Amino acid sequence: MSFCGGYLSGANLAGMDLSDANLSHADLRGTRLLRANLRDALLDGATLDEVEAGDALFDGAHLARVSLKRANLRQAQLRGSALGKASLVETDLREADLRGARLSEVDLNAADLSGADLSQVGRGRTQRGESEAHTV
Repeated sequence: MSFCGGYLSGANLAGMDLSDANLSHADLRGTRLLRANLRDALLDGATLDEVEAGDALFDGAHLARVSLKRANLRQAQLRGSALGKASLVETDLREADLRGARLSEVDLNAADLSGADLSQVGRGRTQRGESEAHTV
């Protein structure tokens, strides 16, 4: 399934199976992705600002250069996902599972990582605002 470069802003995709979908460079701002399956999806360069993606499955997803500003990813599964140069500014990642994710040059300024599982994360360079960022 391919929505490469598509405009899906504000769509309700809650609970949908989007595994292996190509959503590269898609505009998904404000989309509802609660409990959606995006396992192994291609989301490189996509805009997901302010998405509601709590309990969503992003295991193995390609999220390079993605914008996830002010997104709700509470309890989301991002095991083994690739988040190179992603922007997660003010993103809610409480209790998210990021085991084995690759976080190279990720901007986590003011992101909430309370209770998140960051074991075996490949970090590279990350940016985190000291005054507002939560400690894992």
